[in-house]
Order: sequence, then structure tokens, then C-alpha cells
Amino acid sequence: MEEKQEEKSEEKPEENSTPVIDAARLENDRKETLLKEESELLKRRESLMARQELGGNSEGGMPAPKPEEVSAKEYSEKLDRGEVNPLKEDGFI
Repeated sequence: MEEKQEEKSEEKPEENSTPVIDAARLENDRKETLLKEESELLKRRESLMARQELGGNSEGGMPAPKPEEVSAKEYSEKLDRGEVNPLKEDGFI
């Protein structure tokens, strides 16, 4: 008899639930799982950003880009437009 009463008392909260309460519980469970996923993604993003900051970039060992060859006519036109600075190219500035 006591076992039956315990089973009935366990069923009472389920019997009192309404569709609204069930929907709220379901939504709460979804939010909890999304929060867990978001926290994991945040941890991954933080570690990635730390690696990028500590990693840095090195240009050593890379060949310097070769300057474009410009004909004398094109150079004089760029000089007239003010696109080139002959003093900077010669290393005076």
C-alpha cells in the first residue's frame, strides 16, 4: 500500500502540469543547452584569439617584391600628376 501511495505522490506534479508549464520547461531546457554550447564556443574563440596574438607574423625569408618596370614616358606622366617622388625613390627623403 505504501508503494502505491508513493507512486501516486510522484505522479501528482505531472498531473498538475499544464501545456503552458510544459512549454516553458521545454524552452528552459533549450536555453540551457544553447548556453552550454555558447560557453564552449566562447572558450574556443578566446583560445584562438590568444594563439593569433602570440603567434604573430614574420616576413623574414620572404623575397621582397620586385618593383614594376615603368617606361620613361609613363614615369614622366606620373611625375607630372604627382604620383611619384624622385627624391624618395633615390633615398633622400
